[in-house]
Amino acid sequence: MNVLEFYEKRVVLYSGELERIERKIRSISLQRLGVLLLVGISLYFGFNGNPMAFTIAAGLFILFLYFIKQHSIAFVEKIRVAELVLLNKNEVAFQKGDKSVFDAGLDFNISNHLYALDLDIFGKGSLFQAINRSATLSGKLLLGDALLKPLSNELDINRRREAIHDLAPDIEWRQGFYVSGVQSQERPTDRKQLTAWLALPEFFDRRAFWIFFTVFTSIISMAIILYCIVTAQFLVQLIFAPLLINSLVFIFISSDVKKYFEYFGNKTKQFKKYGNLFEHISKRNFSSPESAELQERCSEASGAFRKLFELSGLAESRANQMVGPIMNGYFLFDLWIIYRIEKWRRANKNFFDQWIDSLVAIDMISSLSNFSFNHPDFVDAEVKATKPFISAMSLAHPLMSTAISVKNHYEVGLTSRLHVITGSNMAGKSTFIRAVGMNLVLACNGVPVCAKEFSCSVMGLITSIRITDSLEENASYFKAELNRLEQLVNYLKTEQPFIVLLDEILRGTNSDDKRLGTQSFLLKLKQYNCIVLLATHDLSIGKLELEYPGIVENYCFESQFAGDGLIFDYKLRKGISSSTNATFLMKRMGLID
Repeated sequence: MNVLEFYEKRVVLYSGELERIERKIRSISLQRLGVLLLVGISLYFGFNGNPMAFTIAAGLFILFLYFIKQHSIAFVEKIRVAELVLLNKNEVAFQKGDKSVFDAGLDFNISNHLYALDLDIFGKGSLFQAINRSATLSGKLLLGDALLKPLSNELDINRRREAIHDLAPDIEWRQGFYVSGVQSQERPTDRKQLTAWLALPEFFDRRAFWIFFTVFTSIISMAIILYCIVTAQFLVQLIFAPLLINSLVFIFISSDVKKYFEYFGNKTKQFKKYGNLFEHISKRNFSSPESAELQERCSEASGAFRKLFELSGLAESRANQMVGPIMNGYFLFDLWIIYRIEKWRRANKNFFDQWIDSLVAIDMISSLSNFSFNHPDFVDAEVKATKPFISAMSLAHPLMSTAISVKNHYEVGLTSRLHVITGSNMAGKSTFIRAVGMNLVLACNGVPVCAKEFSCSVMGLITSIRITDSLEENASYFKAELNRLEQLVNYLKTEQPFIVLLDEILRGTNSDDKRLGTQSFLLKLKQYNCIVLLATHDLSIGKLELEYPGIVENYCFESQFAGDGLIFDYKLRKGISSSTNATFLMKRMGLID
């Protein structure tokens, strides 16, 4: 079964489950209505001289409450399954080529990034869009950051790879985690608001007396109530004395208490959201060292957030007109709740960021694991801490269907490290160098790559492929390109290992100047700790291989005329291209005679 068929079967499975739940909800609704009618009938007979009918009505009312609870449970399950249906439908659509169903990450600022714009890391049909299945906004940001700044340590890459292997097959857990996060309807400000709440001064800092008074009045009230119960005497003055005193006291503190609970109450949905996600993580046994460490912290958080959500439930119960006044009157109930909330905050606020960071890291790993699952024919890369190199068998672009993409064997940095790739228009030069770069981004994130075999060194990546002018910065195309090349050289001067991907540089000048400038720039790069792929139409650049054997090497893509058209095989060959197609295409389109 291929990936498309797998998701199609899940759509059918969950659609059937959704229909079953909807039938169950309709059935419960009818049963609930029937029981309510029976309650009314029983009360009618009770008020007409049949006392037993009141007992029956009470039992039926309990049954009515049971059906209400079952209806609520079924409705929550309906929402969960509906989200699973939508998720799997979106996976089907994405597999069929509809790239609009998942977030493209257009809100990431990549204008000055080293390679993101050139390699389609974000945008419609991008790598981010293929990978991102984040359950949280913070997870989305961390995933984007990982694609912009891949891991630079061999050990970290291997640990990430193990974590992806652990989670990739467990689609039930991954999709359940995603749905739990999506249902929370997270807002960008949620985490900041929680962090701000945790950083607030403690409520009782200048109100320590309130704690002692609350304990004292609670003891007195309890003693009075117990005395009345034990002696079977209902003394009005005694019973209502603490109620009157506490009610008067509460008038003076109600403003501060109200503000506290208004601020706290706004966080209830956030507590539940994080609590559900932490609980989902804690229920799975992660086998990889990285995920197991993250899970341990999330399991601690799961219990803590469960308690916090219980406290938020108590805070909501104070609004009950029957419970609130009585409990506050005798025990200053609101202050007891605040005391417990403040105790929770004091005990856990130093762990909050660590907990959320662990959750977000698992969220990111889940997205990377989903990409791995969706590409079962991709392979793990072997990443080494050596001088810059890439060696690949059957390398292809990871965003193209492997059924139609052309695979190429390729290596750079082992026998030569400056490669000039020539070829005619549309022959495949740009797609190839993007494939190399994108697979490197995957490899250094521990994610499987689109190849039969792939090994590389840990290195940085910088490109100059798409250059645009800027009216805002008053920069011409040529000036913008020079700025990019200057940025490139500045990074290489750090002596850190890099791979440099260049596509037809210096297009903003005349042909002779372009050729001389390109040759000189390529030779300048040989002094740095880098490997270089230069795609160009200028065949004369290939002469550098004769002058610098063992350093510069030529590769090409060819096209062939066939009848009234052109044939591209997109196969990488050694040597300089011998084919051209611009004149042929212009004649065919009637642009020239």
